[in-house]
Amino acid sequence: MATGIVLAAASFVEFQKEKGHGLGVVFADAFLRGMRDLGYKNPGWALAEQVDNAFQAGADAVEIRFGYESSNKTQLKPDMIAVADNGNGMIKEMISYAVRWGGTDREDDRNGFGRYGYGLPSSAVSLAKRYTVYSKSNGGDWHAVTVDIDELAAAAGDIKKTEELLNPRPAKLPDWLIYKVTGNDGLDLPTLKSGTVIVFEDLDRLRRLSGWIKTESMQTKLLQQFGVIYRHWIPERRIVVGGVAVQAVDPTVPDGARAVL
Repeated sequence: MATGIVLAAASFVEFQKEKGHGLGVVFADAFLRGMRDLGYKNPGWALAEQVDNAFQAGADAVEIRFGYESSNKTQLKPDMIAVADNGNGMIKEMISYAVRWGGTDREDDRNGFGRYGYGLPSSAVSLAKRYTVYSKSNGGDWHAVTVDIDELAAAAGDIKKTEELLNPRPAKLPDWLIYKVTGNDGLDLPTLKSGTVIVFEDLDRLRRLSGWIKTESMQTKLLQQFGVIYRHWIPERRIVVGGVAVQAVDPTVPDGARAVL
């Protein structure tokens, strides 16, 4: 399965190059503002887009981690959020397409969640002004592409500059993500043979949302929401939020009496 996905991604990249599109996406200011206001009901639904992508990429485990700058002494509010998975990952060229609207090699795929390549970039910019996608395919090394809305807006109309900004680079995962995992639920990222890690680095939109600003409240909401959304997938596929495994939740039971399945 992994080999087939890698071949599909390579074919997609070559097809785009033959069409002459390269990486020349127009990142106009109005378009970017519109996509940032796409209208996710809450950050949980935006992050669920990333979980969906991970499962469609063959992952059986997805982990959401919260990161803090060294200056954040209380660590009550996260400075960064990462969504990591152990799926098939992407060849380096494919990362450049994955961060662009419409950049998918699974267009009109009826066997999974995403079809048109809007989920990753749309959900990402709804939360953060800057994010980085790290990925590696089996046998490969980590490569990354960083999307900075301000930089891309400034480069709109300059295809060469846009290509440079979206060019994949060899990368190492951020230090704050590298730690020993205890238990069987979390992902040991340094030993992953393949996978993808998306790091939301400037949470400008998230910082404005009451009830989602603090780590504890965000974790509680995500555990509940994911428990409902993915109840039929658990425990065959694991989701971990801040070190706590998501449990399947029956949405038909009233909140006061609700219990995990």
